[in-house]
Amino acid sequence: MCKNKPYYLILLLSVFYVDGLSQIRNIQGKVIDINSEKALEYAVVSIFNEDSSLISGGFTDSLGHFAIDKIKQNPAYISITFIGYQDYFKELKSANHRDLDLGIIPLKVNYSILKEFEIEAEKSTVFFDIDKRVYQVDKDLGALGGTSLDALKNIPGLTVGIDNSVQLRNQSPTIFIDGRPTLLTLEQIPADDIDRIEVITNPSAKYLASASGGIVNIILKQNLKPGYWGSLRAGTGTNNRNNFNFNLSFREKKFSLQASGGFNTAFNNNNGYSNRINFENDIETGRFNLTNNNESNRYNINGRISSDIKLSKNSSLRISYSYTPNSVITQENQDFEVIDNDQNTVLTGFRINDLENTWRTHWGSINYKKDYKKEGKVLTSDVTVISSSNRNNSTFENYLELGNFLIPGIIQQNQGAREADYIVWQLDYENPILENMMLETGLRAAYKQSFADFEVFFKEDIDSDFIQDNTLSNYFRVDDFVGAAYANLKGKIGSIGWQAGLRYEQTNFVAEQLVSGEKFSYIYPSSLNDVDKTLFPSVYLSRKIGGDGTMQVNFSRKIGRPGYMELIPFITYADRQIIQIGNPVLAPSFIHLAEWNYSLSKPGIQLLTGIYGRNENGAITRVVYPSELDPEVLISTYENGQTQNTFGFESSLKKSFFEKLDFTLNGNAFYTDISIAQETINARNQGWSWNAKAMLQYSFFEKLSIQVNGNYEAPRIIPQGKILSIWFADFSANYKITKKLNASFAVSDVFNSKRYRTLFETTDLIQETSRRWEVRFIRLNLSWRFGEPGKSIFNRRNRYERDPGNKGTEIQEL
Repeated sequence: MCKNKPYYLILLLSVFYVDGLSQIRNIQGKVIDINSEKALEYAVVSIFNEDSSLISGGFTDSLGHFAIDKIKQNPAYISITFIGYQDYFKELKSANHRDLDLGIIPLKVNYSILKEFEIEAEKSTVFFDIDKRVYQVDKDLGALGGTSLDALKNIPGLTVGIDNSVQLRNQSPTIFIDGRPTLLTLEQIPADDIDRIEVITNPSAKYLASASGGIVNIILKQNLKPGYWGSLRAGTGTNNRNNFNFNLSFREKKFSLQASGGFNTAFNNNNGYSNRINFENDIETGRFNLTNNNESNRYNINGRISSDIKLSKNSSLRISYSYTPNSVITQENQDFEVIDNDQNTVLTGFRINDLENTWRTHWGSINYKKDYKKEGKVLTSDVTVISSSNRNNSTFENYLELGNFLIPGIIQQNQGAREADYIVWQLDYENPILENMMLETGLRAAYKQSFADFEVFFKEDIDSDFIQDNTLSNYFRVDDFVGAAYANLKGKIGSIGWQAGLRYEQTNFVAEQLVSGEKFSYIYPSSLNDVDKTLFPSVYLSRKIGGDGTMQVNFSRKIGRPGYMELIPFITYADRQIIQIGNPVLAPSFIHLAEWNYSLSKPGIQLLTGIYGRNENGAITRVVYPSELDPEVLISTYENGQTQNTFGFESSLKKSFFEKLDFTLNGNAFYTDISIAQETINARNQGWSWNAKAMLQYSFFEKLSIQVNGNYEAPRIIPQGKILSIWFADFSANYKITKKLNASFAVSDVFNSKRYRTLFETTDLIQETSRRWEVRFIRLNLSWRFGEPGKSIFNRRNRYERDPGNKGTEIQEL
């Protein structure tokens, strides 16, 4: 008996070995729409064991691919779900290999679900991926009936400033619409037109070298389902918050058409202050205090139309056009006082400022795409044309108070106009040259021409005529061309994913003062000595950790080009307190970025955490100093800093509880060290800062949903001081009255605490300013959806056969 024990042991081990061989550990495949054959991104892939317990899962990528690796338990079946499509179920039988490729999995439209309009409840608000985060806008209750800014302020990692500028990790990201450039302001884009927003923190060589602050890509809605569809939304609220938006689309055979449009209005009554202490040789020489109250009315109109045409089985054409006229009318009252060094008030007065700003933007694009028979081989080419115009007029009336006497002062009038035309051509080509290797190449040419006219007039009193001040008036032209080419190679070796790319960008920027003939420019490369300023490499490495985690390390080089407002040495904004002027000797800055990221995606939980660093040489920085001619007047301009180093830690977590409660938390802590050494400015500042935001979503009885958002930004440094802390909270709710009719309610800035404050500290002055862009408001919206899936609008008979959407039916692979 003892003699045979080793044989029993060998036999037992061999059984376990064979069983280990037959257990599936890795599963991959590609999910597409069965009609259009387009890849379905963010389809949910779930792996179950024999007792129907979820053991692993994930999402499909932009090409419809998914790969579930290192499955710890023996999988019994797989489920793939996507909004508006039949569920896919397949039994996973034991095999004599560990890797299973399901190939192409076509999903059919589930007309019964679409007909009942039960799509919304199945969407997830936030997706965290290793190289980007994705935000589904139509699941953000606070953005319903608002603009893109209402959605952007809730995205983990993003912050929105007082001038509606968006920041990602304390930097300004590049804004795209459908992956292409735009001259639209974020307030011009209605949230109802947005499908999702993608945030990329460190873009590869495939993207613009100037995207040193990352990329925010706004993806607009488009119809992929046959039939006709539509939605209407109307709302009203406090502070003259009125909005209306419609979205109509139909798709039949090889043609689809989509149109949307609407308007929104807003009124705000804000107040602020600016308190300044002046110094000379460290001795206080006086103070200037100003309080202001302003009333502003904003009007935004938008219209968009697009069409998709399937030219052949493998090629398609998309044509888009949008038009957005907008305006802002503001009246501001300022009270000021001048105090001497003995704390005596020597002068008081007030100003009345009337400002009107209007925009008109035309945006059009033609996109061609060809899918080759070879899996993953794709060619795209597109042309984008943008034309915008801006008119701004402002009047400043000054009054001095001497005892009981009111003395009218000089009246100033500014008239500004800007015209800009922008054309971009881009060609991208992807080709899998080996089984585990993809080559991406492309060309890009972008040309923008701008004309700007700024005129300043003065008159001594109301009865006299305006006289133009030629020293402050300017008329200039800017020609800006950037040409680029890139190559990016990516692949996989075992469990290691890798990507390496190089981008070449040439720059030609010329600004000309058309009256004097002065020119200012920067051109790269201007000689062989600065060819290195045209090359921008990037490297990415990633590895799967367990079955649900991924670790990534990436490096890239970027360029920060000064804009024409920063570069031209002409006054672009002026009143009696501040003059804004460009700096013609500004040079581009060069930035090195590095990240380490870890992402975890498991059923009910998503985590994205990472460490990042940024080194910028010659950082372009805004500075302020008193005028030599009149210390009461501040000069605002731009300088190249010596260096700016930033490193930080960011983490985002999304956790689902009981299928009814979703909790999303984001935190970002960073350290900044920046220095400036110029003829007029010598400063250095360094320190830590952090920001955090949280979002809570809860569903009651499948009809009522609520959302609570909270944001906090700690004080953060700037070269000559710091931006002080800000915090605010929002509340929103949505109620499904019927399957077609919804009501939503939102309160923005519940505690009315959103105030932007800045503290400047130099050897010449200490100044604290406080401003607001909007105050607390309440908004109520009603939305109605309609449509007929699969139905032709030209014939009464359906051109698509209805499918009852029998769940549990396995769809055969192609």
